[in-house]
Amino acid sequence: MIYLKDSYIKNFEEKIVLIEEDKIITQDSSFYAQSGGQPGDKGILEINDQKFNVINTIKHEMGIAHVVDTEISDLSGDIKGHIDWDHRYRLMKMHTTMHLLCAALPYYVTGGSIGLEKSRLDFG
Repeated sequence: MIYLKDSYIKNFEEKIVLIEEDKIITQDSSFYAQSGGQPGDKGILEINDQKFNVINTIKHEMGIAHVVDTEISDLSGDIKGHIDWDHRYRLMKMHTTMHLLCAALPYYVTGGSIGLEKSRLDFG
């Protein structure tokens, strides 16, 4: 995935693999897919001069599903994706802070959840 190679990439271009209701699936993406207690990226997808608001990004068996705020009927071709960088960067800073906190505490961390305003650590 593009986001695993370089978490600072803000834009990407890719072909649409599949459309499912409110999901635009691509094989690859610079959008981080929700995982491990961390929310997925938000942003904009541009397709054939149309713009779609991405409200979440999740993993899909065929790649990455960009969940948009409307149902989609018939689309194909190439897309241009633009990450909401402020949202991504705030989550990145919170993620790093959570790792630092885990290292500083003398407790075994079993899980957690990362958010924009607050996060949670679970201890075993």
